Amino acid sequence: MSGLRRQPVPRLERAAGDHHGDDNHHDSNDDQDDHDYSAEGQTAEEEAQAAALQAWSAPAAEKAVPAPMNERELEFRNLVYSRFVELGRVPRFEELGAEPEEGAELLRRLHDAHALVLEQGTTEIRMLNPFSAVPSAYRVTAGGRTWFANCAWDSFGVCAALAVDGHVSAACADCAEPIEIDVRGGAPEPDEHLVHILVPAARWWDDIVFT
Repeated sequence: MSGLRRQPVPRLERAAGDHHGDDNHHDSNDDQDDHDYSAEGQTAEEEAQAAALQAWSAPAAEKAVPAPMNERELEFRNLVYSRFVELGRVPRFEELGAEPEEGAELLRRLHDAHALVLEQGTTEIRMLNPFSAVPSAYRVTAGGRTWFANCAWDSFGVCAALAVDGHVSAACADCAEPIEIDVRGGAPEPDEHLVHILVPAARWWDDIVFT
């Protein structure tokens, strides 16, 4: 989970190895241990985030490295991305020149290779990083269209992927005030905002949608 912030928030200025989010941080004077997150009084979403943060505080387990894409998978991946940019939406299998069975299998293999992200248990595309195939809180106007990005970081990636200037519309993750940023020549204007990434990089693909 990432978000844009208007200015530094003191409780977020933690040591490099500390991965707690601001809403779940307890000072040393609190009754609870720094890694103990109470669900009392929390919403279901807050409880889920607290549970995830507890898990992330443990050492990362060794993970298998995704297998590299073969020539056919790379070709299909590039075609999916180019057609998405051309159409402004997820292309259908017939628009990719693939039979449904072959297309579905290729999408599953690309998902396993972290080349795109499918909705859980389906072959419906959710993410074509940095693009989001579903509405999100990060809108980017670029290349004559409005796109959705997966997170604050990806919102700038949309302009980079299209190699054009653009405009990012989002909201401050701390105070919820609207944020409007122009991207010109690869740089944000204004440039005083911060991108807050809650999840350690080693854990991003544990749940890439939450990340």
